[in-house]
Amino acid sequence: MKHSIAILERIIKELNAKKAKLDDVINGKPFSELIKVRNEIHELLMGKNKHTAKDRLKKILELEAKEVKLERINKKDITKIIHTSFELKDEIEDCERLMMDLQLKQKQLENYNNFYSKGDSK
Repeated sequence: MKHSIAILERIIKELNAKKAKLDDVINGKPFSELIKVRNEIHELLMGKNKHTAKDRLKKILELEAKEVKLERINKKDITKIIHTSFELKDEIEDCERLMMDLQLKQKQLENYNNFYSKGDSK
């Protein structure tokens, strides 16, 4: 039983690590590319780059198209990730319940063994 509990503890630890990564994604960590595109658009609008107005406008339109595409992808990904995160949370809770049940059974077994080993010594 101790071996099973150790395995469950390791599984819970791994699931929590995966959930933490998903939470990072949900909280916006992988959106750096989208932010970079927005910064480029801002720089072009502010005229920080040495381009003609026509070149700047063309580049802005290209970047805005890329931005829209990135936003669409990110929304779809986030929905999947949130769903996966909830599934992982449920799985972690199931493992924790199973581990608590095993620990309780182990304690009951130890108490049973202690009770009967004392009875034999009388």
